[in-house]
Amino acid sequence: MRLRTLLGTVALGGLSLLPALLGSCGKTPEPPVPLSRWETPYFFTEILEPQTIRLRQGQTYPELLGATKTSIEVLVSGNIYNWFRVKQRDKFLQLARKIGDAPAPQAHVYATPNQTQTLSAGISSVSVVAVTAYNDRYRAGADLAPIIRVCYDSYDHRFDGRIVPMFDTRQGYGRYVREPGEPLLGAKYPSVYMGHYGQDTQYSDVRLLALGLTEAPTASPQTFRLTLRLTDGQVFTADLTVDLMKD
Repeated sequence: MRLRTLLGTVALGGLSLLPALLGSCGKTPEPPVPLSRWETPYFFTEILEPQTIRLRQGQTYPELLGATKTSIEVLVSGNIYNWFRVKQRDKFLQLARKIGDAPAPQAHVYATPNQTQTLSAGISSVSVVAVTAYNDRYRAGADLAPIIRVCYDSYDHRFDGRIVPMFDTRQGYGRYVREPGEPLLGAKYPSVYMGHYGQDTQYSDVRLLALGLTEAPTASPQTFRLTLRLTDGQVFTADLTVDLMKD
C-alpha cells in the first residue's frame, strides 16, 4: 500500500512539471530587461550654462607631456539642466535649440540620465599670458600661444563624421590635442563629464581644458592669466600662480 501511494505521488509530481517543460520548449524566451533605460529624442541629456571658471595645477596627461611636469587645468562651474527632470525641461529645450541639438526621429537610449553632457556654447579660443616672466624668451606680458598645447574632450565627431578625435571613449566623447598654433577644431560640443552636483541645478569644477607647455620655465613660481572665449560671446578670465616643474 505504501509503495502504491509513493508511486502515485511521483507520477503526479511529474505531471505538475509537464506544462512548465512544454512551455519552455515551445515559447521564445523573453529578452532580458535592462537595469536602466533612459530614452530621449535629444542627443544630450544635460547642458551646462557656465557662470565661472578657475584654474588649477593639473595631473600630467600623456597627451600633454612637454617641458613641464604638470599641466594647467581649466575648470568650469554653472547651472546644468537635465532633459529627464520635468522642472528643468523648458530650460533644457531652450539650450538645446541654442546649440543645435534637434530631436531625432528615433530615440537615443542611455544607461544613465546624465550620460551625455555638454556646454551651452562651444569653445572659440583660449589664450594664456605670462603675468610674470616665464623664461628668457617669454617675459612678463608675453603671449604664450607659441608654446601652449591644448587637450580637451568633445562630442563633435558624433555630429560630423569628418572630425576625427585622437581616440574615442566609452562615454561617447572623443579626446583632442592641439599643438601650439593649431585651431581648436572639434570644440563645438565640449564634454563636461565628471563635475560635482550641488543644490538644485548647481554643477561645479568640471575639467573643460588642460594646457601643457612645450618649453620649460626658468622662473619659479609662474603666474598665468588665461582668457576663455565661447562661441556665444561669453568671455571668462582667471589667474593662476603655480610651479609647473613640481609634482
